[in-house]
Amino acid sequence: MDVSDEALELSYEIRNDSDQDVWLCKNLGSRFFDFEVSMTDDGETLLVRRRLDVPRTGFGEQVFGRYIRIAKATRLEETILLPAPVRPHRVIMSARRTDEIIKDVKQLRIEIGYYSGDLPRIILRMLEEAEKDLQKEHVDDIGYPTDAVGWLGNSIYFNRLNEGVPDRKEQVVIPWTDQTLKGERVLRATVENLRVPYIENEGFSKFRIESLAHCTRAEIFLWTLNARISLSLSDSAERSRLR
Repeated sequence: MDVSDEALELSYEIRNDSDQDVWLCKNLGSRFFDFEVSMTDDGETLLVRRRLDVPRTGFGEQVFGRYIRIAKATRLEETILLPAPVRPHRVIMSARRTDEIIKDVKQLRIEIGYYSGDLPRIILRMLEEAEKDLQKEHVDDIGYPTDAVGWLGNSIYFNRLNEGVPDRKEQVVIPWTDQTLKGERVLRATVENLRVPYIENEGFSKFRIESLAHCTRAEIFLWTLNARISLSLSDSAERSRLR
């Protein structure tokens, strides 16, 4: 694969062939970024991630995710644009020591979270049921949430959180819940045989670029959501390898 000095472009398609809607994580962060980007511990794999059901170390501002509805029998096309050399962009991922040495990425791993079913309704039902039992505590003695209800608050807060959402039938915003909101599944795909420059420097100001006159498209994925295999994307993903 040829990667230009300007950027790497990665295009893929997600198709919902299941018998129900799915809600795909579209953005995350307090200001909503498309993806987190970071080198993994092996020093060779670039992780491009967009999901909320992950652990977090340390403290920081609350992180939110915007999920969009992908109706059954529909598809979604997306493109990731990474300026070169690739720099990290972290929202939930742990920070690393800055390193000015440029390293070569040998493979790229993509992870995108999604929920099956009516995610907004699932959350509202959970909150409504919790409000019927006012004796049950959802935070500890110092006020730290102990379950998903503790993170989500109540139905009033949840509705207020989504006041700015243009169409609640198509989008929903939820907070990071310290992995207490169960049910998020993950689309995964790997691109191998790469040689992309990466530098561990947090001066990452542009995640997208507009001019791609000299950029080579890297890869096209087709992910299929199929209820007959319990949405096991690792078994149903169709992908072509880079040459």
